[in-house]
Amino acid sequence: MLGRAAARPGGDAVTWRLGTSEQLHDGADLVLMSGNVAMHILGDDWHHTLAAITKSLAPGGTVVFESRNPDARAWATWNEPVSERETPAGLLRESLTADPPNEDGVVVMHCWNEFPESGDVIEGELLLQFRSHEQVVADLRRAGLEPLSTHRNWQGDPFTGGTDQRLMIFRASSRSVPDGGDA
Repeated sequence: MLGRAAARPGGDAVTWRLGTSEQLHDGADLVLMSGNVAMHILGDDWHHTLAAITKSLAPGGTVVFESRNPDARAWATWNEPVSERETPAGLLRESLTADPPNEDGVVVMHCWNEFPESGDVIEGELLLQFRSHEQVVADLRRAGLEPLSTHRNWQGDPFTGGTDQRLMIFRASSRSVPDGGDA
């Protein structure tokens, strides 16, 4: 993904880095998390990640990321029976099921993939944590970030809540003193 991003027009004007939040460098103007990556960061790791991002941002620096709106209940549509499709590796049979969220908002996705020609079967689980808009805003503030806006899409339409708005795109900026102490 980083290679593709760097190859796009203007991509050479950005310093692209691969790593975790602990590898961020001080003085960043922008930290961008895309692909709902925020949902893959579970429990206390989420708070540690926000703290590391806050530390890395230059004064007035911005963090932008999206997360799925739990009110839209996306997991309810993630139960797909076995289907088949051709891939560069040959025929693939696949299915996906998802458990409803637990008390912490964590959804477990169960993935099953079979390549009949080779007999290979790959099974796995993927964990995603759904957080409410209010929870994300509180987490940002706790980490010392000032929430600036929330949009329902990347075109910038305002997020107003409800079941018809699947995404929440958050934009927050650094501030000098964290609100509420340690993250």
